[in-house]
Amino acid sequence: MTDLFLTMDVDHDGSIDQIELTNCFDIVLEDFEAASQLSKMLFDFFDVNHNNSLDIEEFKVLAFQFDVTMIRKLELALKSLIGVCIFELEFDMQDIENMLLQEESERNEQVLKENKQVTNGKKLMVDLLKLNDCMEPYKA
Repeated sequence: MTDLFLTMDVDHDGSIDQIELTNCFDIVLEDFEAASQLSKMLFDFFDVNHNNSLDIEEFKVLAFQFDVTMIRKLELALKSLIGVCIFELEFDMQDIENMLLQEESERNEQVLKENKQVTNGKKLMVDLLKLNDCMEPYKA
């Protein structure tokens, strides 16, 4: 429970304010408005000394009274948050790499197409020269 408290205490001041609690619930709920309402409701009830922050003891009471499943989800979400950010960065890098590979592939295709046109043009010239040589005896 202490690890969760320390993780949620983003500014490391020894307490969790309503913004920190809202942001944590937002990660789990993926709905800032619902997270904000839940956070306000919990603060109204569990901030016993009404100092607009939850100390470790108030947080423990909240944790025991609150749905344990939600606390576990919150803990897992917070622990995976760093991994998610890294994954998104890697995913973005993979997208960039794929885009660059696609662009290179398209350039290579264009070069091959141009080379084919040049080759076809050279073949046409050779064929015309051969035709011209064949026609030489029939020229007046």
